[in-house]
Amino acid sequence: MAQVRAQLDQVRAQTRSAALNALTPASRTLLSQVVGQLAVAATPDVNAAAKQLDSELSPREAKAILDAQNTLETQTQAIIDKARAAAGDSAGPDQNRPRPPGADDQTQNDAGLALLRLAVPPMGPPRFIRMGS
Repeated sequence: MAQVRAQLDQVRAQTRSAALNALTPASRTLLSQVVGQLAVAATPDVNAAAKQLDSELSPREAKAILDAQNTLETQTQAIIDKARAAAGDSAGPDQNRPRPPGADDQTQNDAGLALLRLAVPPMGPPRFIRMGS
């Protein structure tokens, strides 16, 4: 499991770098301002922040971010499927499996939200993994 987690962390870090490297200096500055505002807001509105970012991204930046997000999803699924196969899980990748929180959001069409998710590192274990008993 530790090896799978390390692979997932590496893919996420590479994807994050690709998305951030696609940004112009002005977009990087806006991203840092938006993330900072979310951090100190009494009631953070992530959707409004994502819309603000989305409206300011160039088409090239938005495409690069969405491409990075799609690559992350594809590589993550491949790593998970490989780990399941190695563990003897006979269900194929097409089986209905619980998806991580947020996986069903409209991230695929929203570069701003995808950028926020890639830019801010996950904090703690994913909510769908139970820790302890």
